[in-house]
Amino acid sequence: MAGWTNDVDGGGIGKAAILELTLDAMEQGISVVDADLNVVVFNRRFLEILGLPADRFRPGDPFEAFVRFNAERGDYGPGVIEEQVQSRLALARSPAPHCFERTRSDGTVIEIRGTPIPGGGFLTTYTDVTERRQTEKKALKEALDAAQAQLHATLESVSAGIGLFDRDDRLVLFNSHYREVYPGLADVIERGATFEQILRTAADRGIVAEAAGRRERWYQERVQRHRHPSGPFQQKQADGRWVQIDERRTADGGIVAVFTDVSELKRREEELAAALRDKDALLAEFNTVLDTIEYGVLFLGPDLRMRLANRAFSEMWHFPHELVSGHAEMRELMRFVASQGMYPLPAGELETYFEQRLAALRQGDVPPTDLRVTDGRVFEYQCKSLPDGGRMVTYFDISAYRRVEEALKESEQRFRDFASSSSDWVWEMGPDLRFTFASERMLSVFHIAPQDVIGKTREEVGRGSLDKETWDRHLDDLRARRPFKNFRYVITSGSGEQRWITTSGLPLFADDGTFRGYRGTSSDITEEMRREYELKAAKDRAERALAELKQAQTNLVHAEKLALLGQLVAGIAHEIKNPLNFVNNFAGLSIELLDEMRVELAGWLAGRDPDQRALIEDLFATLASNLGKIREHGSRADGIVKSMLAHSREGPGEKRPIDINALVEESLSLAYHGARAQDSSFNATLERNLDPEAGMIDVVPQDLSRVLLNLFANGFYAMQERMQRDAGPGYRPTLLVATRRLDGAVEIRVRDNGIGIAAPVLEKIFTPFYTTKPAGQGTGLGLSLSYDIVVHQHGGAFEVDTRAGEYAEFVIRLPCRTRDQLAAADSR
Repeated sequence: MAGWTNDVDGGGIGKAAILELTLDAMEQGISVVDADLNVVVFNRRFLEILGLPADRFRPGDPFEAFVRFNAERGDYGPGVIEEQVQSRLALARSPAPHCFERTRSDGTVIEIRGTPIPGGGFLTTYTDVTERRQTEKKALKEALDAAQAQLHATLESVSAGIGLFDRDDRLVLFNSHYREVYPGLADVIERGATFEQILRTAADRGIVAEAAGRRERWYQERVQRHRHPSGPFQQKQADGRWVQIDERRTADGGIVAVFTDVSELKRREEELAAALRDKDALLAEFNTVLDTIEYGVLFLGPDLRMRLANRAFSEMWHFPHELVSGHAEMRELMRFVASQGMYPLPAGELETYFEQRLAALRQGDVPPTDLRVTDGRVFEYQCKSLPDGGRMVTYFDISAYRRVEEALKESEQRFRDFASSSSDWVWEMGPDLRFTFASERMLSVFHIAPQDVIGKTREEVGRGSLDKETWDRHLDDLRARRPFKNFRYVITSGSGEQRWITTSGLPLFADDGTFRGYRGTSSDITEEMRREYELKAAKDRAERALAELKQAQTNLVHAEKLALLGQLVAGIAHEIKNPLNFVNNFAGLSIELLDEMRVELAGWLAGRDPDQRALIEDLFATLASNLGKIREHGSRADGIVKSMLAHSREGPGEKRPIDINALVEESLSLAYHGARAQDSSFNATLERNLDPEAGMIDVVPQDLSRVLLNLFANGFYAMQERMQRDAGPGYRPTLLVATRRLDGAVEIRVRDNGIGIAAPVLEKIFTPFYTTKPAGQGTGLGLSLSYDIVVHQHGGAFEVDTRAGEYAEFVIRLPCRTRDQLAAADSR
């Protein structure tokens, strides 16, 4: 992605480069258009999603060039190219955010979301939603197929034939039973066939008995009855069967027809007659059923006389039995209720009220209406017209429901009262994320009246001193309709005082999933945050004191251990040193005496025979060799004793600030010259990577210098060994030393490309007296002493990384003050 400057500091990657890598790694396309409509930034995915050639566009190109390119290649569909370009430029100049989808010419669906930038311009994201839309389309098709399959299964489960004709009278839906009812029309009953085609075929084939001898007349009568359905009727077939046809108009102007084979019903007319004789019994049973219903039911005839009423109706109005059993008029029923004082109306208004009620009943359906009586009950009164001109009137006792409704209103008022008196404040947002309510508590915290917030968005209210990244995440939560909890920010109140606020919110959705807004609470936590900062500061001080105490304890234990070890070694050295001196001294004197004896006896030996002379010379050589080995191993033992004394000296020196880079440089130079003094043919490349920020740290200089000298000397020795063993002509001995400032530590790395360290040896390298060098060249105390100095004396870390035959790298980390501590010290 072009348009960014990589500011590299000390070999690291700059913030712009990191941002570039981050944007190029995103799955969304990103572009930024400035106030002059120039595309100043875009990422790789932007070009890929829009199918733009990378070699044609560069950051800084005008937005118009991108739009015109898309228009010319047909991405915006058919139309005038210039109009397409200008309409999109007008959209880019608009200060309002926008979000829409566009389908490219290749079928790719792109979601484009533009967000205004303060000062002008837009940040736009491009998301390839092709797969998502295809998935949704597939899911919709599957749902429709499933619905159609379910509808088909439902129709097939009905025993009657069903046919649905559209407003043009074409058959659009039917079940298999339709063909079963009319087997002679099975080849005509097809989707798309008109009703007239089916009817004409039935007349021509003589399927309907009524059409015999009068086909055309029957055809016209049947068409008219079909177009103006007035209820079910029966039709006799030529084969003797009877079919009942029930046709009804649909809301869209079509007709649904139900064809039921009622031949069996016809054959059972006698059974039907018997059933009619049992009508009264069935009616009694119906009354019993009505009496089980808890709400009042009243059936009126066309003359508004009572036909039937259930028990609940009589009981709710306290009607006497003779009144409800005598088919009283509706006016009589209302007058009885009035005589009981149940209508909350003056006596002079009752007749007018009765006339209004009766007029509404005569007109037909009466929608649900509340009817209140003086004893506090509330009934939902409703009337439905019956096919015979009668009326069915229902009375639901909704007193409890209304009490609950009033309790809810009271609860809402109580909630608002609590909100006004609470130390927190509550708020609500609408679907447009604008505040619709805020409690009065806001006034005492912000010195801003709640009505000054109503109608504003979260952005318009302000973010306070919160950083933009955190604020944008909060706004993203709101736009994505996600819940949030304990979102903290600092805001300046109307009085100029900074206050800490915490807020939580939940999105609200209707039963159908429609987003309705947010509801939440906010609190002033300024005092809590102050206490929290004070407690954190006290905790930090206590933890620092504890750490210092633990370090002091470690140092004390280490010092005591060294003191005891020093006393032990001093005693051992005192006991061994004297006899060891005698051994070394007398070994040297014996060698000198042997040489003198050889000189004195030279003449005498010359007169001996060759065999005697050879034997005596061999004895002299053996004796000289033995004395040389005694002196060699005595010297080595003396070196071990001296190293033991150095390793177990009585205590560390004083720490003081030193320039770590200068100490490393000085120790490296001293060690290299020492190696060259021992072997003038040895040469090595010294590479330095010293961090200028390493600076000053508190150490014991002479001890740390000893550690560095030991590491450098070991590195030079390892490289010399590799040269002597199997190094080829291209081998170049190289020792790298690097320093680096970390937060709270300084790191020193010493790496050589010598023989490395084998795995079995690596486990023992810090063990006292363990060495891999030949006898007389090492005591095995160098790394052990270095480990004690770094880890125990300075509280640091000592690590090793190696590969046998290739390299060895020692890493030392010494504690120092953090950058914040240094900054605090500088400010003081």
